[in-house]
Amino acid sequence: VAPSQLQARWGFVVCGGLFYARASRFTRAYFQTVLEHLLQNPLVPRHATDQDSLNLALAEFGVAWHTVPNTTYHKKLFATHFTCSLREVEGTFEGAGLRVALLPHHFFMRRPMVHPE
Repeated sequence: VAPSQLQARWGFVVCGGLFYARASRFTRAYFQTVLEHLLQNPLVPRHATDQDSLNLALAEFGVAWHTVPNTTYHKKLFATHFTCSLREVEGTFEGAGLRVALLPHHFFMRRPMVHPE
């Protein structure tokens, strides 16, 4: 779950395994920033990954996350605790009119985990 500084702030991070991006000036600038983070990133002590870069760029562009009340639960992967949601978590960018959605973990997870009761 990386980058750890954003996981600590948000409670989760975005995984780049499945995404759709609508072409726009904002999107182009966002992915240019992702590329810059991939090529040289002093905030990440190890080699930057796509997940680090996607999340650092979201933070740099000022994403504000919005969860639906009473839909979050917590999971642990190794020593890291993170927040999941039964519904999508919407991220918005002030003044941009765009949004990003973090999909429910239990539908799109890498490792099998037991769904909350």
